[in-house]
Amino acid sequence: MRQCTSLNGEKDFNLANTVGANADGFVKEDFSHVPLLEIPKHGHKPPLSGWLEKAIEFVDEGKE
Repeated sequence: MRQCTSLNGEKDFNLANTVGANADGFVKEDFSHVPLLEIPKHGHKPPLSGWLEKAIEFVDEGKE
């Protein structure tokens, strides 16, 4: 069961912070099951429904 993922836009001004937090937090602490999903050509705004759906499907994978 997966419990979280990071979802960010490629053009989000906060992307560098998210990438850093992912690398210095999740990856460093061996939480390899927490991926960073990066939405191409997307800025700092809510994700398009398809990307949000991908993130939810990832988190829900394996749940019954």
